[in-house]
Amino acid sequence: MLYRQCVADADAVTASVPTLRNTDAAHGRRLPHPLATLGAGRAGACFPEHRARKMAAPPLEGDLLDHLSPREYEDLVRAGRDGEPWARILLEEFLDGTRLVLGIDSAVPEERLAAAARLPRAEAGAAIAQAARWCLERGLHLLGFPGEHPGEGWRHFMAVG
Repeated sequence: MLYRQCVADADAVTASVPTLRNTDAAHGRRLPHPLATLGAGRAGACFPEHRARKMAAPPLEGDLLDHLSPREYEDLVRAGRDGEPWARILLEEFLDGTRLVLGIDSAVPEERLAAAARLPRAEAGAAIAQAARWCLERGLHLLGFPGEHPGEGWRHFMAVG
C-alpha cells in the first residue's frame, strides 16, 4: 500500500511540472523524472525529509579514513620488525605515525620505495605489489603511474575510497 502511495505521489509531482521542464523542446526528447534528477528517485516523494537531510548535510570531516587503527598499525610495525620489505615501504613512505600520507601530491618515486624496502629496484616490484594487497584488504589503495619523463620510472601514492 505504501509503495502504491509513493508511486502515486511521485506521479502527481511529475504531472505538476510544466511540460517544457520534462522535455527537450528542440529535440522532442523526454528528460528524466524530476525527482530522479535530485538523486531521490520515486522514494523522495514519500520521504522528503530524508532527501533534504542527505542533500543539505555537509560531509563530515571524520568521514575520511586518514589513520590506521591501533591494531593495524601494530601489525604493520610487527611485520616491519620481522623484516618484511612491503611493511617497511608503508611505514617509511606512506605513514606519519598512524596517519596516512594520502594524495597524488605525495607520490613517491619507485627508487625511494626500493630504498625503503632495502631492496634493489628490480626486486622492489614484488614488495610494492604485496603492500598494495595489504592496503586493498583494508580499504586503502596504493596506486601508481608512470613518470612524466622517459626513464623516470613509476611513482606511487596512497588513496582512500
